Amino acid sequence: MGTAKQSQSPTTRSINDVQFNTASFKDLQCDEERQLLDVVDGLRRRGLNDTIELPQLVVCGDQSSGKSSVLEAITEIPFPRNEGLCTRFATEIILRRDHASTIVMKIIPSKDASPQEKKKLEGFQSSIVDFKQLPDVIEDATAIMGLGKAGQPNYKNFSRHVLSMTITGPERPMLTLVDLPGLIHFARENPADKDLVFDLVREYMANPRTIILAVITGKNDLNNQVVLDEYKKVDPHGRRTLGIITKPDTISQREIPSWIELAQNKVTFLEREWHVLRNCAPDEGRTSFRTRNKVEKEFFEQGLWATLPKEHVGVKELRKRLSGLLFCQIKKELPGVHDEIAEKLRATEDEIRKLGEKRETINEQRVLLMGMAIWINGNLKAGVTGHYADKFFRDMDMTAAPDSDKNIRRFRAAIQHLNNDFAKCMRLQGHNYSLGDDYELAAEENMATKERRDVKNRSLGSMLPKPKTLSRKESIDWVRDILIRNRGPEMPGNFSHALILRIFEEQTSPWEVIAREHVNRVARCCKEFAYSVIEATPGAPPEFKERIVTLSVKDTLDVALKAAKEELDRIVTDKNTIMTYDPSFTAEIQKQRQKKHARIAQDAAKEATVPQPIPGATRTGVDLLRFEEAMANTIEKDQDKFSAEGALDYTMTYYIKARSYFIYSVTVYVIERHLVKNLPDTILSLIKVSKMSDKEIHYVAAEPKETTALRNHLEDRRKMLQIGLDMFKVAMGGLKP
Repeated sequence: MGTAKQSQSPTTRSINDVQFNTASFKDLQCDEERQLLDVVDGLRRRGLNDTIELPQLVVCGDQSSGKSSVLEAITEIPFPRNEGLCTRFATEIILRRDHASTIVMKIIPSKDASPQEKKKLEGFQSSIVDFKQLPDVIEDATAIMGLGKAGQPNYKNFSRHVLSMTITGPERPMLTLVDLPGLIHFARENPADKDLVFDLVREYMANPRTIILAVITGKNDLNNQVVLDEYKKVDPHGRRTLGIITKPDTISQREIPSWIELAQNKVTFLEREWHVLRNCAPDEGRTSFRTRNKVEKEFFEQGLWATLPKEHVGVKELRKRLSGLLFCQIKKELPGVHDEIAEKLRATEDEIRKLGEKRETINEQRVLLMGMAIWINGNLKAGVTGHYADKFFRDMDMTAAPDSDKNIRRFRAAIQHLNNDFAKCMRLQGHNYSLGDDYELAAEENMATKERRDVKNRSLGSMLPKPKTLSRKESIDWVRDILIRNRGPEMPGNFSHALILRIFEEQTSPWEVIAREHVNRVARCCKEFAYSVIEATPGAPPEFKERIVTLSVKDTLDVALKAAKEELDRIVTDKNTIMTYDPSFTAEIQKQRQKKHARIAQDAAKEATVPQPIPGATRTGVDLLRFEEAMANTIEKDQDKFSAEGALDYTMTYYIKARSYFIYSVTVYVIERHLVKNLPDTILSLIKVSKMSDKEIHYVAAEPKETTALRNHLEDRRKMLQIGLDMFKVAMGGLKP
């Protein structure tokens, strides 16, 4: 807003006229006071009063208690007397010394103002050169705040916005006063007005660094003065409240003694005591401040009022008292203000650090992402290779399993643990039948009960039943039944490749179930490890994890898992290709046959053992004829049983070798090749970042608008707080800025 409209009111005067009458303000000043007030004024000018509670004088009281007249008498600024202009919102008066004489007014929006309303209000600023223009500017500010006039649409009586008046001049003191709307007893038009005014006044009064000027009027009964109840809620001992009695000339002669006792601090005790002012009566019109002060002086020299101490009556003495109060208050509070500024500066810098590095441009975003990629890729590789030197890997829970979320950062240890579980489960539950006592499975079947229970308690293999144990005879009968149902054109006593394949397929049917569950467990482990690294990335903004997971991690892990399952499908299919070129296979078959023949020979020899007639001794020997007969009796005449026994020996010998190869293939070709080995480079690496489009970079690393707005707000606050600290250094004799 530009220069305000020119008012023709004959009761107003120019700013220069008022300066002539402000010499008395020099009583407020001394060198030390000026220095301290300069600090507070500087902090206020830089907006720190919105962040730090600063010392100030607040004029408050009931409606029509004479507050505005008190403020006018103290400041010697001719506020307009038009009804409603200065009492519908808080008016902040900032007086400061300067070579130029200026009056600048602006509106400070309330904290709950909308962004649009805030922008509109902050756009209001008016500079005037004469107090005659003041009524028009206040009227314009009232309209901008949306208060308007009675009868207009959306009319409001009061506002939480603040009209700030900064008045400078060579003779001006460094002083800040706030005139608040009067406390309402009854709100006939809008009951909410009463609550709004009370909340506003209480907010100002609650500031522990505020000096409360509680104004009461001699025209009303003391018990009806609401302000006396309100100040006690925030200042129960009256340590920062100064009571001001106005309109003593309206008090009847009969009631004057009781008011004198109040002014003497005998009725309502205040540590700051009381003061009495005699303001101009309505019928006296608006006179000069010099005339006003003269009339007041003569009033307090008459009657019972003359019994009060001179320092407790009149505006001149009030200025001196306010000077002392404000000086002591500032001197007392400034160390706390300094500490609060320093603490809020540290807190603000912490908040800025939590937002991460600034990233508005694509280059800033790419650089940030590359820095995070280096850290993420490095720790992913360290986890894969098992080099746990970085502090990221230090946390370890000895009570939890190696693959638990508490230990997942030691990724290689977790993978090794899962692979061992897989191998163990394959040995213990990879077969449907435990066959006889002639195979390696028998020894495995005799493993400790606890080991088997451990396997059953884990998710891997828990869905499978315990293998069914068959004796040698039951094993051969089982194979014989399969042979009969799968007979081909082979010669009697022989067995076909199809028979071995059928036995092998039935015996190995749990392999696929175990392997698939193992792959899923490892995939979950990879996901948890990748997420843990991303979650711990230093300097990563809050939204980074979700975005990089959406763009890279989730799809990458899904692709890797799909490839792993496809590889497993090929391995599962290939396992049923019965083929080996291992020369040890035939050696194992021969060993198996030798063991069988040795057992047969041993049984025949035992059967052919007879006593030997040697005098004086008891000896035994083998009857060769009987031994030959026993051996002849072991010849299997059942061709199907003979074939089944041979097929069983071939199949189980091959099973042991195929199982070892299957475990190797799953752990190396599926787990390592597709899920583990390439995890670091597929999740995030410098190469991967370099191949990202600008759109992808922006999606992952761009700062949300809310974060940018918050960062700008915090940066402004940090700058403001830092300036505040620098001001303290200068004021207290520190380094020059």
